[in-house]
Amino acid sequence: RIVEGEVRIQMVGDSLFQIIHKKPTDGGMSAVGGVAEYTFYKPDAPEFKELIDQFISDIPNIMDNLGIGGEPLPILWTADFIPVDDHSMPYVVGEFNCSCVGISKFGAACGPDKDLSNVASADMAEGYRLTNLIGKKVRESLEDLKASGGFTAVGKKAPSVKHSFKQGPPPTNDLGRESTPLPARS
Repeated sequence: RIVEGEVRIQMVGDSLFQIIHKKPTDGGMSAVGGVAEYTFYKPDAPEFKELIDQFISDIPNIMDNLGIGGEPLPILWTADFIPVDDHSMPYVVGEFNCSCVGISKFGAACGPDKDLSNVASADMAEGYRLTNLIGKKVRESLEDLKASGGFTAVGKKAPSVKHSFKQGPPPTNDLGRESTPLPARS
C-alpha cells in the first residue's frame, strides 16, 4: 500500500510539530527525493488522531527497545509510517530519521544560487515557526544539561574540556574533526 503514500510525523524533541502525507507521484513506489505530493497537516488533524496518540504514548517503549531509554530525544526528527492491512494498527513504522531531516518549507532556498529570499512568505512563516520551536527545545535541553551537571551521548557525566574556546579555535582534530568555516554571503 506504499502507493497510498507515507505519513511523516515531524517532531521537535517531545513536541509534535506537524504531520506530512507524502504520496508518490504518478503511481510511483517511493515518496523520496521530491517525487511526491506533500500535504501538510496540523498536529491535531482528526484523520491521524489514532496514529498520533498511539505513537506519542509509545515513545518511551520505543526508546527502551532501541536501547536508548532515558536519553534525550533528538531535537529535530521524524517517524515515517506506511499503511498496512491485517495489522493491529493501520500503519507501521518504515523508518526513524534524525540525521538528515529537512525544513520542508525552506526547500526553495536549497541550491547554490538560492537563499531565503526564494522562499514564499507563507512558507517563510511556517519555516520560522518550526525553527523557533527548535530554538526553544535547544534552550530547554541546554538548561537541563546545565542543571544536571552535563552528560555525554551515553548518559554519563561529561569529562572536563581540555581546550577553552575563548583561546580561539581548537587545534585540528581536537574535536574529532576539522571545522569548515561558512562562506561569506555577498
